[in-house]
Amino acid sequence: MSSAYFNIRGVVEGFYGFYYTHQERMALLRYMGQHGFNMYLYAPKNDRHHRDRWRDPYPPQSRVLFSETIQVAIKNEIRFCYGISPGTSVCYSSTEDFRSITDKFIYFYDLGVRSFSLLLDDILPEFIYSEDRDRYESYAHAHADLCNRMYVWLKDRDEGCELSMCPTDYADTPPFSMYTKTLGQMLNPEIMIMYTGVQVCAREIRGIDAKAYGEAIKRKPLIWDNYPVNDGEMAADLHLGPIQGRDPELYKQVCGVLINPMNQMEASKIALATYANYMADPIIYDAQASWELALEEAAGLQYAPALRLMAENALKSPLKIHNAVRLESLVSAVMEALKAGVSSIEDPAKAALDDYLNQIDQASYTLANYMQNDALRSELLPWLELWDWWRRLGKSTIRALNLRETDSDFQIAIRDIQTARRAIQKHPKRIMGNSLMSLAEWISERSHAD
Repeated sequence: MSSAYFNIRGVVEGFYGFYYTHQERMALLRYMGQHGFNMYLYAPKNDRHHRDRWRDPYPPQSRVLFSETIQVAIKNEIRFCYGISPGTSVCYSSTEDFRSITDKFIYFYDLGVRSFSLLLDDILPEFIYSEDRDRYESYAHAHADLCNRMYVWLKDRDEGCELSMCPTDYADTPPFSMYTKTLGQMLNPEIMIMYTGVQVCAREIRGIDAKAYGEAIKRKPLIWDNYPVNDGEMAADLHLGPIQGRDPELYKQVCGVLINPMNQMEASKIALATYANYMADPIIYDAQASWELALEEAAGLQYAPALRLMAENALKSPLKIHNAVRLESLVSAVMEALKAGVSSIEDPAKAALDDYLNQIDQASYTLANYMQNDALRSELLPWLELWDWWRRLGKSTIRALNLRETDSDFQIAIRDIQTARRAIQKHPKRIMGNSLMSLAEWISERSHAD
């Protein structure tokens, strides 16, 4: 599947934390082939031989696994790119360190790889070794020199090889750093430079921003899009929403896009499917329609409504501030009615919220026990557990409201609220926002007053 818009339509396994298993990676490559992707960049930060111990060779058992993975990529018309991240400890002027990098590249070249990347991101902009301070005018000069020498080495070995790099200032903004400008001036124009947008995790990636960055680096950038990735401080969130905020005319200013997925490979397919639709035709891309189809593909037609209900409560991400817009609206209506003195027994807002919580109850049970996509189920389970605690909090709160309205003892319901609150507060994941907590606190405060 080709595209008239983006020459490179890729995925970069570039997150921190536990990276994909061999089987997950091969499944991802097959999925990519089915959805029009054409490049995969291997760059998991926690692969010790990729970053922290980049000088060390891969163990013997890795060769068979990488070979199988690369063959799956080739079969699915995916360009396998191997990335190495030596910046944490490299001596740029060292011939030994240069040879350590080329040894890694030879290892993958012999397995059929012709695309390589030097990732110099997430490192301190300072020299570690005195030899580098003596040799280079600046950090950018060192990066350009290393990449240029590596490019020449690759081309001498095989004219079909290509090289990309991720700079240290990968989320730069006008007027741009001296590092960015120097790198653009000194780096071989055939070496692709990655760019995440004006932010590391960009809410929007505009064509005007990519154009400005491209002018600074003197070439069209290769976008490294940090959505739906959820590593680091975002690890508590599940990013199940569609890609949005990407300029319909971004393709005019970039050489391609690499998408950084979540640690949860199967769940990442939801966002990846929508991104595939965007890259196929960004002009007519409809995020909502694409999302509905992606949910159906992930869960199956029968279970897609349940997954959609969960997903609309898991939208907090760099793209969206709110986690659960519909729930927030329902809770807000109940709070307004309470403040206005409307009887909770007859309040249609409370009845609507109760019905929504019943839907969540059924959806949660369905996803946990009936959905046929076992890989997705396993990844969702921690959030399903928390989702159910929120449901319990909401149901206990409604029960307390009803009992209070009839002058009945609602202390048991209050205890259930407290149990649910404690479980939610200590849970390592996040879903559903926080609106139900305010309602629970309202009735809890009344229990003390009464």
